[in-house]
Order: sequence, then C-alpha cells, then structure tokens
Amino acid sequence: MKQREIKFRAMRDDMGDCTWKYGNLTYKPDGTPRIQESPHFNVFTTCLKGTEGQFTGVKDSCGNDIYEGDIVDHDDSVGLCCVIYGKCEFYAEDSDKLGYDLCDTCTVIGNIHEHPELLKP
Repeated sequence: MKQREIKFRAMRDDMGDCTWKYGNLTYKPDGTPRIQESPHFNVFTTCLKGTEGQFTGVKDSCGNDIYEGDIVDHDDSVGLCCVIYGKCEFYAEDSDKLGYDLCDTCTVIGNIHEHPELLKP
C-alpha cells in the first residue's frame, strides 16, 4: 500500500496578500501557524490561523491536489461539498451534513477561506 504524502497549506499572513504557502506545518508558542516550505532551510512563513489544511492524498479530475477546506464539485447528483477531516479520514460533506468519499472525479472549484459563498444554500 502506497503511503500518502504528508503536506500542508495555509494562507500567508501579509496585509492584502492572500497567497497560499505549502510545506510542513508548525505552530508558534502562541498558536500561530507557520509553514516551512523546504525542510532543508529553517525559514518559516507566518500564516493566518484557521486557514491550515492537510493534503488528502487525492487529486481531482484536473490533477490538482485536494486539501482540507477545499470546495469540490463531487458530481451532478451530489453537487458542491466541503472537504473535511473526521472519523479518521478525509471526506466531502454537503450542506445537509452528508458525507461522500473523495475521488478523482471530484473537481476543486475553490476553498472555504476565499469563497465561502459557494456553500451557502
């Protein structure tokens, strides 16, 4: 069984700069998240608390990594779902709190941090 790659993302904490940083996740003593982009360098980027998300190990239909907090278009019968972690696994949850498996037919269309309006009924 192939082990999934462990990596994280979080939104950079610069005024007006909503870019994502990818790498190892650590926290300052005050709980502020930091991303270390290269394990070979001791350089960390401070990120916005609450924007941290782990890679699920699944790629979408376009080959994009799916992260916790992404909004995916699951399929025509399910619609839009938010990727969450619960019950020891990642899954997609719709507005009715029903869970669906992540699969390579899902398509990432945004995330809850930049486009929360996509999940509003």
